[in-house]
Amino acid sequence: MGGSVQVACNLGIMLDNAIALGLAPPPRWRILFSLTGAFGLLNFILFPFARESPKWLISKGRMDEARESLTMFRKGAYIDAEFDEMVAIDRANKARTVDVNVWQLAKGQTPDNLRHQLMCVSALLFFQQFSGINAVIFYSTSIINKSTKSNPADIPTLAQILSFLISVAALVFTVLGMGLGAVFGRRSLLMFSHLMMAIFSGIIVPGTIRSVTALVVTAVFCFNAFFNLGVGPIPWATAGEMTPRYAMTAMSGIGTGIGYISTFAIGVIFPAINNWWGNYTFLFFLAWNMIAVVFIFFFIPETRDRPIEETVRLHSTGIHTVLGSKYATVPIDHKTEVYVRDEDASLMDGESSIAQVVE
Repeated sequence: MGGSVQVACNLGIMLDNAIALGLAPPPRWRILFSLTGAFGLLNFILFPFARESPKWLISKGRMDEARESLTMFRKGAYIDAEFDEMVAIDRANKARTVDVNVWQLAKGQTPDNLRHQLMCVSALLFFQQFSGINAVIFYSTSIINKSTKSNPADIPTLAQILSFLISVAALVFTVLGMGLGAVFGRRSLLMFSHLMMAIFSGIIVPGTIRSVTALVVTAVFCFNAFFNLGVGPIPWATAGEMTPRYAMTAMSGIGTGIGYISTFAIGVIFPAINNWWGNYTFLFFLAWNMIAVVFIFFFIPETRDRPIEETVRLHSTGIHTVLGSKYATVPIDHKTEVYVRDEDASLMDGESSIAQVVE
């Protein structure tokens, strides 16, 4: 579900690029700008019809509304068992602790030590934006145009058409990345994604210097593709996979805030960096991607095949590295076998104790 945010973003970017091909020339660009307001108005009108989350309604004690909401989400399904489980989990969480807010989380006023999780979530969403993806999204047309040297007045230019095709590929690779994360693990895919982005950041530099259009287009395409394999969708899911329920809202809020502040920062500073560094601009993003690889290797835990409760227990010990077998994940099937063996062993120990008592 965390990857669906990135899918929605890339879908919007693709539609925007497609519409711009026909509406960018003056005076039609005014229509393009007005469409942004139209979509916002449509969202405003439809939002009151969106169903509240059953879990949120249960947490507020609105049981009848929660059951009705779950019934709408599970049309035609038997929901009693799922609803009872939600209620039980909510009561257990409330018996343990109350939800914390952003300020309490930032100050460390939580039952568990969540400083490591806070650092990881914040850093991943920071690196997501400073990887250079928004420089490519915002300025891909001008980057490619440096090599194609098309006349900007000839709309749509070759650079604009190529930017649209790159956005289509980005959407495809985002969906692919959501599946690969379940196969290869979040941590490995993140490191691979950042590493490949660093490599193609380096390739963009000689391509723009030499005005090799094919090299620049290929590098921008691959840069975008590898972003959407890992760096795009995975950071959005980290808060939900590393954080206990009582702190999840606050953790997501901090991470999202850092992500959007970083997006704004890149949008503002990139033109200035591009003016200062010229064709060497993407060396800036190469450096940030390599820093991200090192950070992930030492600090980001693997959450695949691991329950949230176990992740919280292992990493609620302050800031630490995650190297060593202690933090390695075990396939679910193997875990099941281990649990069964442990349970059988416990039963055998119990039977032996009973036998000794009888004797």
